[in-house]
Amino acid sequence: MSTSHELKSWPRFFSPIIAGNRRHELRRNDRDYRVGDRLVLREFDESLGTYTGRECTAVVTSITSRDEPCAVSAEGLNPDFCILTIRVAAQPKGHEPLALAAAATG
Repeated sequence: MSTSHELKSWPRFFSPIIAGNRRHELRRNDRDYRVGDRLVLREFDESLGTYTGRECTAVVTSITSRDEPCAVSAEGLNPDFCILTIRVAAQPKGHEPLALAAAATG
């Protein structure tokens, strides 16, 4: 059974995720993440200390960690962290759809 995790996502990471240019998250490995889990990413402006209102849902498609290593993760990845490969699964909330935004500027 998959689990849903609500997570803060800083704007410099959130924007590329919803644009489809970033497909991974480096996270502290403190939530027992599993393939198939859903991440509710809520954009958080760390300089203001507040949520922006934008969010999206992504699904974990693979994990690299101490327990699920890659060729160099034993040396290169802190055992307290993991890399989650993600796929955006739900249209982001709090802003206009990407296709409409692109059409409006073009």
